Parts: sequence; C-alpha cells; structure tokens
Amino acid sequence: MSSNMTTKEAVGLLGTLKARTGLGTMELLVELLRKEESRLDQVERRIREGLAADERLRASWYALPLVDPRPIEEILAYDEDGLRQ
Repeated sequence: MSSNMTTKEAVGLLGTLKARTGLGTMELLVELLRKEESRLDQVERRIREGLAADERLRASWYALPLVDPRPIEEILAYDEDGLRQ
C-alpha cells in the first residue's frame, strides 16, 4: 500500500506524532486506525444500547393500564367550543 500526503497540515501532524511517540509512519498509522475503529465501535454500541433502552421504555409505557378512558376534553371539562363547562 502506498500513501502520499500532500497537505502541509498532514505532514506536520505526522512529523509531530512520530517525534512524540517514537513510532514509524506505518506503525503510527496502524495505531491511529485501530483507535478510530475502537472509538467507532463504542459509538455504535452506545447507539444500539440507547435504541434498546428507548424500545424498553416504550414497551413499558404502552403496557401501563389506561386509568381514565375519557377524551382529554371531557377530563378538562371543555365543550366542543372550548368553553369550560
């Protein structure tokens, strides 16, 4: 695999990271890619957990008994013209 960096920012960041970590270009690239993959795995896991929690919440909400089956207008005592009865 061949890589060609053409932006000054990319070349500068690569040089800085190589100096700070003591890793070569390929080692650094592989490590950064692994970290990004791990980060994305965690994000996807959190999204799945959030969706599952939402589904459980909805199921428990819909499982609750209906306490008062009257329409909201009747409960609040408004007539069809919006006047309080």
